[in-house]
Amino acid sequence: MNALLPLLMVVGCLAVVMGFFGWLALLVRRRGSAGAGITAAMASYDEALRTAASGAAAARLSVNFG
Repeated sequence: MNALLPLLMVVGCLAVVMGFFGWLALLVRRRGSAGAGITAAMASYDEALRTAASGAAAARLSVNFG
């Protein structure tokens, strides 16, 4: 048990830090106070990894030549 105690402490601290960052991300998304850089990065992420978002972006950006 004494050998596992440091490992459990590290895992517990990591869980607390990750929980804090998750809460902070939720707070930033709700308030919209992420700033232009994060907003652009999230838009790029949505367009790249979510097919419905990229389809909507393609529909918004379509240009007719002719």
